[in-house]
Parts: sequence; structure tokens; C-alpha cells
Amino acid sequence: MEVDGPAHGRPYNRNADTHRDAARQAAGHTVLRFSADEVQRYGASVAERVRGALIGAR
Repeated sequence: MEVDGPAHGRPYNRNADTHRDAARQAAGHTVLRFSADEVQRYGASVAERVRGALIGAR
């Protein structure tokens, strides 16, 4: 799970995130990415998505 702040909207950071996510997925990992704003505003929904991903990974 990654929580992205405002810097992740910059092209360089977004590109680095994309490559890191692809490497993790290629290794068999599920990648969940949320903005910091999303976590702050909708924490319960984010937690439910994380929980769902963990249950689905069993």
C-alpha cells in the first residue's frame, strides 16, 4: 500500500511510481495506491479496500 502526497503528481515521481508498481506486480504483489487526501477524507473506505485486498489474497 502506498499513500501519495502532492509530490506524486509531478511527472518524475509519477513515472517512478509506475515503474515501482510494475516491479511489485511482476513479483506477484498487489499494489494499492491512495492519495493522502483520500486517506484523510475517506479513511474508512480506504481501510475497507485494504481489508478486501487482504481477504482476497488468502
